Amino acid sequence: YPDTSFQINVPETSMIESNPTLFGLVFRNLISNAIKYNKNKTVDVSIHFNTSNNAILFTDNGTGIKETEWNTIFERFNRSHSTYAAANTSNGLGIGLSLSRDIMRKLGGDLSIVESNETGTTWELCLNNNQ
Repeated sequence: YPDTSFQINVPETSMIESNPTLFGLVFRNLISNAIKYNKNKTVDVSIHFNTSNNAILFTDNGTGIKETEWNTIFERFNRSHSTYAAANTSNGLGIGLSLSRDIMRKLGGDLSIVESNETGTTWELCLNNNQ
């Protein structure tokens, strides 16, 4: 993505023990979506840890997903048709979020949307307490 600049904010004391290949696929998919569904030249991603429920909050500045699609967006071959994402011209198969949720569940956790609007989406990656 040569015409896109990135700003990724991660706490310096962050440490996760998990399968690096599988966990990396989930992060790569979320970052890829933040790029594809973004009208800005700068992609901002912030990562925070929620220790009360052992989760990572991943926030991007993409076009967002309407709440009516929060459940169906994780279905295989489903892509958002909301007005938030209407500016997107990228082609995709609609398997990334489904695969990411499957991976998180295989790792003993889950993937869900916490908040989403025209200015971005916050994803919650719940982790197994044993990870």
